[in-house]
Amino acid sequence: ARFRALPLNLQRVVLLRGSLVGTRDPSAVLMSRVRDAIQNGGGATGASPSVIPGAPVVGSTPEVEAFLQANSVDFQAASRLRQLPLHLQRHVLSRGSLSGARDSSSVLMSRIRDALGAAGGGGIAASMAGQAAGSLRAGDWMCPRCNYHNYSSKIFCTQCSAPMALPGGAMAGFTV
Repeated sequence: ARFRALPLNLQRVVLLRGSLVGTRDPSAVLMSRVRDAIQNGGGATGASPSVIPGAPVVGSTPEVEAFLQANSVDFQAASRLRQLPLHLQRHVLSRGSLSGARDSSSVLMSRIRDALGAAGGGGIAASMAGQAAGSLRAGDWMCPRCNYHNYSSKIFCTQCSAPMALPGGAMAGFTV
């Protein structure tokens, strides 16, 4: 009912995002697309019916578009990256590819939050420390390679497969 109440230009933006076939929860995906269309007011994809979703957005850099082409992320994560100021986009891209990530969209959103936290004055380490302080439980650990929060039952990072660092600099899973 909410989709039918949208103006035609916003309905077109939602429909241009593609089929719902194969999605786990088509209703939730549709509602998410409706919400995005309303928030963006039609955005760049609503400028004309011939605009293709995922195509470069006016004001987006070639580096960002190449990164998004190489890393499969959802529409919201791609939009958030495109909306960042140039220096923060570069900061996010400098952290490398998302190819090894289980959920590349979540990793990208996390990197965006880190970049915004760093721009806020505390730096990445401070924002990670503040985030980790409230959510770490006894035995949980932060990956030394990618700063991912891992549960105490894991000896290898869930995100990048790096071994857990043990006291004294040794790495779990390796004998010295």
